[in-house]
Amino acid sequence: MKKRNQETLSFYKAVQNRVTDSVKKLKSAYEENLASEIKLNPKSFWRHVSSKNPNHHTIPDLVDHSVLHSSPIDKADILNAQFASAFTQNSGTSSPDPPLYEVLFPMPDLSVSEVMVFNSLEKLDVNKSKGPDSVHPCFLKEG
Repeated sequence: MKKRNQETLSFYKAVQNRVTDSVKKLKSAYEENLASEIKLNPKSFWRHVSSKNPNHHTIPDLVDHSVLHSSPIDKADILNAQFASAFTQNSGTSSPDPPLYEVLFPMPDLSVSEVMVFNSLEKLDVNKSKGPDSVHPCFLKEG
């Protein structure tokens, strides 16, 4: 009976090692593919990176003036008001005038044509996130 259990255990270990090796090879191939296509599809790369991050914390609900706020926009507004009040100096007087600087190299005139704008819009990467204007590049490119 011991010999039978030893054979079964040996067979199990051999299969386990083959499966472990296969999983490692497939994982390595997957990650190499992600790395090679990072320029074409950065979203898949960052999705993989964020899936490996164990810290997926969310901001808990916030209370402002005895009202519980749970929507992300409300939370952002509350935190923005808090940080703005903490880092804004209110001395009760007007702000000082900015210092005057001597212009050594004046900026040349700026000219923008429709063709220049069209070419810039054509080069937009629709896989990128919204810019500071909160407009998605996909909307600009296809709109």
